[in-house]
Amino acid sequence: KLGFVYDEPSFNDQFTPKRFLKRASSCIDNFDSKLFNEYMDKFELPYDKRITKFSLGMKHKFSLIATLSRRPQILIMDEPTTEVD
Repeated sequence: KLGFVYDEPSFNDQFTPKRFLKRASSCIDNFDSKLFNEYMDKFELPYDKRITKFSLGMKHKFSLIATLSRRPQILIMDEPTTEVD
């Protein structure tokens, strides 16, 4: 029911958004893969690039996408738009 977006996004060094989607859709209750893909397209993030290679702004966008794709009822954010163009 809660979604968190931290001021410093961190993800597994080996993950790409495509790999994150595969893992999240099988492990996270209520994860909406369709919504994830819609946000990825809207924010124009690449599916095959390692998340650690993203700019800080891209990491913040991805963190928002990952959190919002769970459709949380309450969203807690700490400076989620830092460095986001």
